[in-house]
Amino acid sequence: MRINPHELHVSDPDFYDELYTSGARKRNKHWWSADMFGVPGAMISTVPHDIHRRLRAPIAPFFSQQAIRKFDPVIREKLEIMYTRFEEYRGTGQPVNIEDAYNALTNDIISEYCFGLSHGCLDMPNFNNEWAPLLMGSSENSLLHKQIPWITGLMRNLPLPLLLKIEPRIWNFVRLQEVCNPRIPPHSRSLHQLEHRDED
Repeated sequence: MRINPHELHVSDPDFYDELYTSGARKRNKHWWSADMFGVPGAMISTVPHDIHRRLRAPIAPFFSQQAIRKFDPVIREKLEIMYTRFEEYRGTGQPVNIEDAYNALTNDIISEYCFGLSHGCLDMPNFNNEWAPLLMGSSENSLLHKQIPWITGLMRNLPLPLLLKIEPRIWNFVRLQEVCNPRIPPHSRSLHQLEHRDED
């Protein structure tokens, strides 16, 4: 189904290999679609195929099967925490929202793997069930950003107290940035430098 002049909506498993091709088939992104999260210069927003591959190359080994297997003890530790929480719920007779529990599990595993610390969602009341809807809302807002890109800049420039009144759940993002930003090293090479080198 064509949803606009540049995009198709595909719901066909047989089309998977055509849609998600190997690196041998080059596909540049549309600039207006690549920047839908409002983070120009990031890997997800990189338009040229070759530059995207170069930016992705340093993190690829961290997602190999071997690397994930080495992380297995941490994954099992998080599963034990979730199991303990289930036991606590059984003692109260209250129902458990499995979706919230698994969202907390994946959040704690990924944050531990990427930043060396866990957000502790598994230990929070109701498994910090405000986090997943906020992520989904951000994903949905990215579609709006493609059409009206200045909205993202406007929201980011609002004073934090006002932003928290508009969307109280945003504290999850604030907390995430406060914890993670000091652990992200500055880029040794910018996207602009990569593009400039290609022109030489």
